Amino acid sequence: MGEIILHSDCLINRAGELHRLFLHLLAGADEQVEIDMSATGRCDVSFFQLLCSACRSYFHDHKRIVLTAPLPPALSEQFRKAGFHLACSTCGQTGCPLKGALSPDNS
Repeated sequence: MGEIILHSDCLINRAGELHRLFLHLLAGADEQVEIDMSATGRCDVSFFQLLCSACRSYFHDHKRIVLTAPLPPALSEQFRKAGFHLACSTCGQTGCPLKGALSPDNS
């Protein structure tokens, strides 16, 4: 099983690095990648889009991404402020680890 531990901020300046990491793990033999976001600071829309795209790509390849722990409250609030709870509520993607984490009822 692959594992990603995200720490510090996940902003546009790290998008290339994180994209390469997701692609590297997608190309590997692991059927599941765990993401630990407990030490993640701020995130921006580029990170949310990257994570959403990675989840879709993994699902397409019969793999999955799972969160190892609930999102920190501050990070959940950033997701909501960016409007991703609305995007997730209309997304038909099954097995997405973000749907529950980004629901408007999750605080």
